[in-house]
Amino acid sequence: IDRLPAGFIAWCPNLHTLSLRDNRLASVVGLVEQLPPHLQHLDLRGNPVTQFASDHDRRLFREAVMALLPELHRVVL
Repeated sequence: IDRLPAGFIAWCPNLHTLSLRDNRLASVVGLVEQLPPHLQHLDLRGNPVTQFASDHDRRLFREAVMALLPELHRVVL
């Protein structure tokens, strides 16, 4: 998939774990907008959105996603 479907939050409001590994996700904004607020674990490995030039960029991305979703405990990039 290249993005989460519109309304994904409404379909899965209490989802705790989501693996989107090895897809074609390319938009950070489109992804974060559709993630359920109670998500605790997120796996994004193997997506264009997780291809970083440096470890610093990877860390900043992880921190930004975790700041937007306060209940998120783990992001796998």
